[in-house]
Amino acid sequence: MYKLLFKSFFRTKIFLVSLVLLLTVGVISILIGKQYLVKQEKAIAAAHVYQEESIKKNVEYHRDDLGLLLYYLRFTLVKKPANISAISIGQSDVNPLLQAVTIRGLEGQKYDTDFENPSLLMSGNLDLGFVIIYLFSIGINCHDF
Repeated sequence: MYKLLFKSFFRTKIFLVSLVLLLTVGVISILIGKQYLVKQEKAIAAAHVYQEESIKKNVEYHRDDLGLLLYYLRFTLVKKPANISAISIGQSDVNPLLQAVTIRGLEGQKYDTDFENPSLLMSGNLDLGFVIIYLFSIGINCHDF
């Protein structure tokens, strides 16, 4: 009974269309995730260079006063993304991977986030986690119709 049901399901056009659509959206979501990781890696490299330049400038200006030097220095905290995070971006675009902090208020600065466009955040990210959780389950359940 189940063998016949699966055989008839795999022969339908809706199965082929949904399979092609699912694979296409899956590949697109992986490419979007990879693009996001490349963007983050570039930002991390730029922040590293900027921090070194900033430290050199501040050491030149405040060579004699350690208090002023620490007051004006900005340190970059980096939460380096893993390569597997391209599959599921999640909320890492809302919670930044880079954060510049000063000695003046470390505790409050840890929870600051970047400014983002709220209308773009409403739609969320097209990542592979979304494709597997939502679109794959829709594709499996569409044979009932």
